[in-house]
Amino acid sequence: MKEYNRRFQENYLVVGKSHRKSAEKHASKNWGILCVYMCGDSPKIELIRESEIRGKNIIIRSQLGLLWRNELVNILQNNGLKKCAGKRKSFIRRFL
Repeated sequence: MKEYNRRFQENYLVVGKSHRKSAEKHASKNWGILCVYMCGDSPKIELIRESEIRGKNIIIRSQLGLLWRNELVNILQNNGLKKCAGKRKSFIRRFL
């Protein structure tokens, strides 16, 4: 949770019905909780608790580090920045 808090302004924990009570007790208070279960033949998603949106001091470079190289290349190409497409992941991340 600590690492996710560093990277994202808003986080949700997704659990099944058997872990719902435990999640409510142990999940950080700023995290939202979703419970997923089957209702007949269809999955149902129940919002247990909304996530708090935290400050904007999130490190964008660390978010980019979660992406695969080909995902970073797609970002470059979609934004007309094809000249970096042959570079290493670390270079592309710094560039973005």
